[in-house]
Amino acid sequence: MNGWRAGLAAIGLGLLVWQATVWMTGVPRFILPGPALVAETMWTSRALLFEHALVTISAVLMGLVLGGILGGLSAIALAASPVARSLLRPNPRALQPRCRVQKTSNSLWLHQFLSSVV
Repeated sequence: MNGWRAGLAAIGLGLLVWQATVWMTGVPRFILPGPALVAETMWTSRALLFEHALVTISAVLMGLVLGGILGGLSAIALAASPVARSLLRPNPRALQPRCRVQKTSNSLWLHQFLSSVV
């Protein structure tokens, strides 16, 4: 089976399970509408959906542009300012683990104690 055929089969199976769930449970339409009702509502409200999709897409694009501008300005500021670079660059020593296993007199005492018990 090709990839797109498997995808269509999975979508069809999902829609069948959804519709069977609606029929078998008897849940009210406003809680769990069937796939046909959802498709019909989307078709009759397509102008409203398109209008709201445009608003959402424009907000996403504005956020993307604003984030790109602020990120670019931050990169320029970090490249130009040694003080900002030293404050914001991660310290490699701080990222190293602090714990080290060392033999101490306590661990030698514990080893001697355990070996004498056994």
